[in-house]
Amino acid sequence: MKELTLSDTPSIGYNNLVVDSKTDVMAYVSNGQIVAKPLKEFITNGKVDDNTVIQNLSDYEVKNVALCMDGKCIAATCEKGVLFYEAKSFSLLYFYKIDGEITFTFTALAGSGTKLYAGDTKGNLSVFTLNSQDSIMLESCKNISLFEITSVVFNGDHVCVGTANGDVLIMNSKCETIKCHKNKVEALEYPCSSLNIVGNVLISAFASGHVRIYDLVSGNKTAELGAHSKSVTALASKSKGGEIVFVTVSEDCSVFVWSYNNKISAVKGDRIKDSMIVGVQFVDENRLMLTCFEKKDCFLMDL
Repeated sequence: MKELTLSDTPSIGYNNLVVDSKTDVMAYVSNGQIVAKPLKEFITNGKVDDNTVIQNLSDYEVKNVALCMDGKCIAATCEKGVLFYEAKSFSLLYFYKIDGEITFTFTALAGSGTKLYAGDTKGNLSVFTLNSQDSIMLESCKNISLFEITSVVFNGDHVCVGTANGDVLIMNSKCETIKCHKNKVEALEYPCSSLNIVGNVLISAFASGHVRIYDLVSGNKTAELGAHSKSVTALASKSKGGEIVFVTVSEDCSVFVWSYNNKISAVKGDRIKDSMIVGVQFVDENRLMLTCFEKKDCFLMDL
């Protein structure tokens, strides 16, 4: 692995890293604020002196970040709302604030194109439409679970949600539930920590260390794996050569690369000593970036 150096240490939380090679942006959460860097310069030089720390303009710390509008907008959840920033100037575009006891969670945020989905502690899923940087609005807010939403992902046809008790909900584009999978390990419930969609395949990861794969057409589970000895903290995936390649990282300091083509096969693995890995993303066709909780060490890993 190639070792890089961050200027600010990543906070604890699931999936604490976003990258977009087209817009040359990488971002993560550190001490309740968003840290953003030019991706190519960071990979090439191993560090960036002129990074940007986006000051928290609300009264609450930022919990999680996502990219939307094809990388032109950075969205962030805090305890009482969702913030939207312009990805180049980092100016605040819009702040949607909620009232009452509802709070947004650490992980349930997913953005792409003109949509952003955010889950909260009361099981509500909020949908935002981003027609332009000057036109951001709340489209809907719907209660879909009795439990906290801990992960969310979507494509054009499906919205999928994971909850704190391990449920995985497969829904249509109108957020109507098609199928709900109840996931337990020896009668214990573990949060769904991460979700990815590749084609018609949903990959889900859990705090139990398990990975479960579902077919979105049938709604059925097609594979299951005990991937780690502790919680899976982040997940990344892509299609490659007719199969799906996905990566899991964990509190157990390990990173594993897997392939899926009707069954799950191990490709390679590694371990970063004394490091809780909290973020993983593909930066190009053959390399991954890894971030670790409260460590300035950041890693590039070849597939």
